[in-house]
This record gives sequence, C-alpha cells and structure tokens, in this order.
Amino acid sequence: MIKKIFLLTLFIASNCFAKPNRDLQYFYWNPLGSLLFSESMVKSPINYVQPSFSLLLGQNEPLSFILRNNNDSDIKIKSISIVNLVQSDNLVYDIRVVKNWYMGSQTGISVTKQGLANPKLTPELLLKNDSLIMIDNKTQKNYLNNLQDGLESYLDISSPTELMSNNAIVNDTKDLKPFIIKSNQGKQIWLNLTTNQLTKIKSYNIKLKIEYFIGSQKRYLFVPFNFEVLPLQLSNDKLNHSVYYSGQLRGINRLLSTPKTESQYIAELKNLKSHGVLYPTQYLFGDNESVIAQYVRIRNKLGFPCDKMYFIGGIGDTHVHVLSILESNIRLLKNIVSTNSDCKNAQIYLYGIDEASGSTLLSESKEWKAVTDNGAFVFAASFKGDLYENNMLTNLQTLVSLPLYNQTKQDKLQMRTLGKDVYLYGEPQSGIANPFLYRKNYGYYLIKNDYTGAMPFAYQFGFPEHQHSSELSGGLCFTSQTAYCSVWNNFDDRVYYDHMFTYPTSNGVIDTIQWEGYASAITDVRYYYTLLDLMSRKCTQDNIICNFDPKLLIDVGDPVGTRQRIIDKIKLILTLNNQIMK
Repeated sequence: MIKKIFLLTLFIASNCFAKPNRDLQYFYWNPLGSLLFSESMVKSPINYVQPSFSLLLGQNEPLSFILRNNNDSDIKIKSISIVNLVQSDNLVYDIRVVKNWYMGSQTGISVTKQGLANPKLTPELLLKNDSLIMIDNKTQKNYLNNLQDGLESYLDISSPTELMSNNAIVNDTKDLKPFIIKSNQGKQIWLNLTTNQLTKIKSYNIKLKIEYFIGSQKRYLFVPFNFEVLPLQLSNDKLNHSVYYSGQLRGINRLLSTPKTESQYIAELKNLKSHGVLYPTQYLFGDNESVIAQYVRIRNKLGFPCDKMYFIGGIGDTHVHVLSILESNIRLLKNIVSTNSDCKNAQIYLYGIDEASGSTLLSESKEWKAVTDNGAFVFAASFKGDLYENNMLTNLQTLVSLPLYNQTKQDKLQMRTLGKDVYLYGEPQSGIANPFLYRKNYGYYLIKNDYTGAMPFAYQFGFPEHQHSSELSGGLCFTSQTAYCSVWNNFDDRVYYDHMFTYPTSNGVIDTIQWEGYASAITDVRYYYTLLDLMSRKCTQDNIICNFDPKLLIDVGDPVGTRQRIIDKIKLILTLNNQIMK
C-alpha cells in the first residue's frame, strides 16, 4: 500500500536579484539545465527566473543560485542557513558548493576521442568544504586536500605519476565550511530540500540567510523561496532504475571504485537509495560465501528490495563452461539470499559476457539455457544488435534484463514482444558533468520509447584500477607498495576517463551534478506514474478533464516543462473531489 504523502508545488519569486548594484548579489540558476555555470558568466547579467515546480514527500529536490561578488576585494561567506523555519515544519535541507575543477572533457568519456592535452574547467563536485579541492589555473591542475600521519597537505591529482599514499585520509566536512568568493567572480550554491518528514499542508515562505564579510564588516543577504503543499499520494518508480555498482568489501581504506571498507560500502548504499536507485548491481569477483552473505544482510538491513538481485563476476557470471559448476553456483546464491534476507522468492540474475557479440555471444547459449533451467535469470549488456539474428532471444525465453547500447530496433522490439525487460545503457555512461543529459535520457525518454528501466555504467569505475594496460603511470599503479592510482585523478588512463557518478572519501561519498541529474530522472518517472495512478482512481468515462493521453504530455527535450504539465493535470484531476487547497 502506497503511503500517503503530500505534493509540494514550489513557486519562486520572479525577481532575480535581492537588490541591484549590491556588493553581493544572487540570481536563481537551473541546477539541472544544459547550461553550466562558469566564472566568465559573472561579467554579464543572466536573466534566469526560477520556474514553479513540485516536491513530493520522500523526494530530494535540487535548487540552485549564484552568489556574485561585485567588489574589487574578496568576500568571505561565513554561513548559509534557512532562518524562518520552526522545528515542527520538519523540512530538511542540505547546502553545498558546486566545485569547478579540471576535467579531461566536458562532453565525452573517451580519452582517445577527446584527448588529454586541453583540460576543461568544469563544475562537477558538490562539496561542504570548498577547499577540499584546490585548482591552479596557470598549470590547469587539481590538488586534493588530504591528511597523512596527522599532517595536512595538497596532493597533485592531475599528473599520472603522482600517486595517492596508502595512508592518506580524504574526507569532506559534515557542515558547510566558510568559503571565499574572489573579486568580481561568482560561486554556485546547491540546495537540496527533503520532504520525507513534512506533514503540514500550508504555504511555506522560507529565507536563506547568507552571512558574509568584506574585510571586517559583517553583512547579510537573503534569498527567498515560497511554496505550498497539496494533498496527494506518491507512486513508486514503476521502472527499474539501476546502475552498475562495483563496490566490494575488502577491508582496506582506499579511494578506489571497487575495494571498500564496510563503512564506505554502507555509506555508498545509503547514497544510492537516497537517490532512488533501489536495484544496484553487486560485483562478486573473488568473494566467498560469507562475504556474499554480508552484502545481502547489509542491503536487507538498509531497506533495499530484494525481489531482484543483479550479480556480476565470480559465481554471479554465466560464462562457466562446466554446467555442473554453474548449477552449483545458482543453488549457492539462492541459498545465501533466502537465508540472509527477508526475500525467500528473490529472482537471481547472473551476468553474461559483457557486450558480447558474434561467436563469443553464441558460445554462451548452453550456459544461458542452464541458468534458465535452474530457475535463475540472465542479464547482459549488448550493443552490436545481433541477439535476434543469432537466435539468442528465442533460446533464452527468460532473458529479462538487457541494458542496451546502440542496439538495433529489431532486438529491442523482439525483447518487448516476448515480455522481457529492456534497460537503457550508455546514453551516456557516467562521468560527463551535464545533469540535463542524464535527466533527459534516463527519465521521460524511457517512458516514451518503451524501456522498462535503466542501468548506466557506473556508480564509480576507475580504469587504471581495472585495466592495467592503459594506465599512464608507467606501472607505478600496481608496482608501488606504498601508494596507488586513485579515482580522484582524471588524467591517468590513455583510453577512458574514469566513469564517475560519485567520488569516494575515506568515510563516505561525494555527489556530483550528473548524479543529481540521474536522480531527477527517477523523480520525473515517479511523477508520471503518480498521474496514471491518480487517473485510475479518480477518473471515469464521463470526466472530460481526464480525456487525454498522458504520454502526449511528454516532451523528452523539456523535462521541466513536462513535469509541470503533469502537475497541472494532477491538480485538475484533484478538483474532481475538491482536494485542492482553497
């Protein structure tokens, strides 16, 4: 039964600036738009008016604004807080700074196509501590603040031969730290509102108070937001938004994409869940039964659904040529899941050879059939479009999950005709600092094009860590006994930039703007299914206002406008029972 929640429709004041010609000004910014904020934009006015939008209970919704320093001297921002909330409002908020740093490319993830010669200053990281990363504009390099043996220093994370020390500790701060806005420059602020504890149906008029200093003079700036609450029930995501998650328990504290301590693993799973990803994959390379059981227990304790569990590597792979071993692996996984979770009837998914085609794809036929015969399921990535022509779809009637990458229409059509799942994959992979791209392609696009889910690659994936032949350290990544190539270095592989939705710290995880874009795509889908569920409950054939096709509301290229049209229909249908607030 879906919990009762409330729909928050947020109307932002149309005036862009608090006061003209002040030393510190603000203007609203679309946090999920295709236009990224850069320092050069500060020199010319930007007329962005925050549109009305909605928040739903249990949802994190991003807002953003730019603080612009009009002085010839630096401004120190001491604190940012909401000042007019009462405790009983239960509105949770989180404030971070959008950090610009140097990336290999703003548009792609292939080093061979984009090249390493021209680093781009790009907004990507969402930080509490703006000084966690220091940049050198002259050399176009990034430096990471770290603690080693009690001593704080900055490490070059732009040179391939500069490795991360094994004992380096890197963490963001719990609360927003004071930061500097340099003379005649700007800083993008990211605000997340969380309404899962919000219970009051009323109008909210909140003010963000910016306390800042010019020299020794203390001053204040206020940024207003106004919204109202409407009664509604929020539908769950009826598509399956997953992601390739490669974290495995290794007990060593590193800033890598796969080896994790238990605290890092738990922090990342919480982060996945809070962003709406309920079915992340689980890598099993080299794991024994007790470690796999620990994965299942942790996920179960954190409240992840376990009706479907996607395994990759080790006993989670299909390409085991001895069928008796494959059958034994399936039995073992079923026993682990049923023993260590509340899901006795969980569907177990094993991974086929990654992006296989031709003879390699055909070599899996017997294994895939054995998986099916033993009550498990196969999921596999494919981009060649030769599943149908090689008769693999016919042989594998229960191939229910297929992430697609430039797949032919015939494969996709046949999969859907057979009632199987088709997940979008690689449109794009993670690592491109463009939230609009992920929101557009993994949200309403899925509904419009008959996909049943998404599984982009990857939550975190460092290529030097996994593909030794392409790393640029000259072998130091793997021969050094005291240091390693961390995923914080974007310039240490000759083939791919690291695929990152988030970045690991020693005790947690740091979000990016592209990760928030993917989360917003999931929220968009939930809005759509909220409308469908509302129509099924409230509409009859005699209701003229219900005489429309919800899919016609979708403009894939305009997710903001699409969501607003859905909200407008929701409000209109709610009037059937006079549920709109007077």
